Amino acid sequence: MLDAPGLNCPMPLVNARKEIRKLELGDVLKVVTTDRGSVADFQGWAKVAKNVELIGQETESRR
Repeated sequence: MLDAPGLNCPMPLVNARKEIRKLELGDVLKVVTTDRGSVADFQGWAKVAKNVELIGQETESRR
């Protein structure tokens, strides 16, 4: 798991790219971030990256 709350764009994605290199085929990296822009960043990355599959995203509203 990559715990990245408080980091702003593009750092959650940058850190995820570093972490994904350490994973074995079939492993899953869960990223937790508070940056709202990360939703679109990860969607875009998954579309162009050949070694990445976005299997889900969840957003939680803060009150």
